[in-house]
Amino acid sequence: MRSFFAFHKQGGFQHGFLRCLHWAEEEVRDGVPVVKIATARPADKNARIIAEVTGTGVRLIEGGRLVPLKRVQAKCLTDK
Repeated sequence: MRSFFAFHKQGGFQHGFLRCLHWAEEEVRDGVPVVKIATARPADKNARIIAEVTGTGVRLIEGGRLVPLKRVQAKCLTDK
C-alpha cells in the first residue's frame, strides 16, 4: 500500500492522494507558491515526486525526482 505526502518548505500532510491534493490546493490558495506531492511504499527509502500544485493548476510528473523519505516524513509530523 502506498503512502502519499503533500509538502512545501513550511509543512506537510500525509494521507491518500485525493486528500493530499485537496490540502495542496488549499495551501496554494493561502499563498504558498508550490506544493509537491510524493509517494512511497513502506519498504522504500526514498519518495518519488509525482505532482506539483501551483496557482495555475496541477502538473503530474512522470519519473519525478527522488527525495529521502525521512525528510518528507519529518515535514508531515504536524497535520492541520
